[in-house]
This record gives sequence, structure tokens and C-alpha cells, in this order.
Amino acid sequence: MAAFLGLIGFYAIPTGSMEPTIPRGSLILVASVEPHEVKVGDIALVIDRALGVLIAHRVVAKDTLNGVIYVKGDAVNTITKVALDDVIGIVIFHVPYLGYLFLARELLIAAALLAIAVVIYTVFRL
Repeated sequence: MAAFLGLIGFYAIPTGSMEPTIPRGSLILVASVEPHEVKVGDIALVIDRALGVLIAHRVVAKDTLNGVIYVKGDAVNTITKVALDDVIGIVIFHVPYLGYLFLARELLIAAALLAIAVVIYTVFRL
């Protein structure tokens, strides 16, 4: 159903780089768009190849000739160059703080794996 509506999915925002527009811990809903449809002012979910992560930042410039956009978090000064092919979609709405539930789930999984590793290490060390 989501793909039919052009929706990609929900993502949790772990940082405050888009504050105050999108607070840390928000859950965002992302809609798919053709990369050439992204406009200056949109908040785009993109792949940051340098960091190897997805980021949701505002498009501040677009260079169609070279196939790139420039994105920047509202709360930061760094501008990131992103290939149009690395645009995942645009943010269509957010729910403040709901993303913390998803971030906590990931943290709980990591803590459980660490606990299992400690138990295995302790058992085999004896």
C-alpha cells in the first residue's frame, strides 16, 4: 500500500541537525520523488556517501547540469554535496519525539547482543 501511494517509509531522526524544524527524536514520513523533482527548500532524505548514513536535510541549492544538490541541516553550517541519484525522497511530515521509540528499540537490540557476547566470553574463558 505504501509503495502505491509513493511513500517510502518512516525514519527516526537521531540528531538535532534539523532543529527547530524537525526536533531530535522525531519520526519522519518520506515520499518517493524523481530526483529531478527535488526543489530548493525541500527537506530531502539522502545518502551521505562520505559518512555512510542517511540524512534528512534541507536542499539549499540544485545543480541540474552536474546532477547534484546541496543540503544543509537547519541547525548546522555544513553544506553537503549529494548526487541526485542519492536522493531517497522528501520528508512530507514528522511527529516529534515518536522516533525515540524506534531509536530505543535499536539500542535495546545492541545492548542484548553485547550482553550475549559478554556471557559467551565469560563461559568460554573459564
